Amino acid sequence: MTGQTIQDISYAFLKLALFKDKVDVSSVSIFREESAYCEPADIHIRAAIIGTSHFVQFMKDDVLFTEMLACDAEKDFDCKKLLFSPLTSISETVNSKDKSYAYRFNHQVMDLDENKSLIKERWETLSFNEPLLHLSYDFNKKTKFPAAETKISINCVDTTISVHTVHEYQEENKVVWTESQFSIV
Repeated sequence: MTGQTIQDISYAFLKLALFKDKVDVSSVSIFREESAYCEPADIHIRAAIIGTSHFVQFMKDDVLFTEMLACDAEKDFDCKKLLFSPLTSISETVNSKDKSYAYRFNHQVMDLDENKSLIKERWETLSFNEPLLHLSYDFNKKTKFPAAETKISINCVDTTISVHTVHEYQEENKVVWTESQFSIV
């Protein structure tokens, strides 16, 4: 029998990483990606859904930063890690900055069934606000079994990039909602 092995991934294994410099993402499976330009900040943005995870890259001049929320975020991407933490160990807002960047991240892990309407409402509000990027990938289309859906919405206000993501884990009845703000100083 041939075919692809499907590995059940849990939200509990997600890790948050912030990288500086080029990150070789050729080893990750990209299901959907989009790029955009935030003119007020002069930042090029690339966002990708990688399984039930995501990465967002921010580039200005020759400076590149990558936010990654993924089970594979601990891989050696041969670049500088500015931040690395398992999602389950983050209990409050994460702030990371130096003279070249400012980054802020927070998240909520919620019961999916109890919060479907809240997540839908938040997502519709983001859509209504005309985001720079707004992408999703529904894994339910590929299987008849409960699976996951991943969504990314990115907005640019002045020199700050706001990223909102939704990561659904239907088999565990969990949803991870993230919000991050990024600026290159």
